[in-house]
Amino acid sequence: RSYAEQGLDGIAQRHLGPEKAALSRRGAEMYFAPADLVRRQEMADRLLAEPELLLKQLGNERSTFDERDIAKALH
Repeated sequence: RSYAEQGLDGIAQRHLGPEKAALSRRGAEMYFAPADLVRRQEMADRLLAEPELLLKQLGNERSTFDERDIAKALH
């Protein structure tokens, strides 16, 4: 089901892809388009205001999760 059908409208983000994700993990400096930075900041602000959105998303994806799963989702 889509995030909208699950009541998680607007929580999706752009996928980096394996190459960019690997560069990011290594600490390489990356360029993000201004629109992407604005979207990321809006999502971060929304999750700070409504942390239950992240918990609902994780609960829909798997039956159990821990602090590490939450940290990975936030990162």
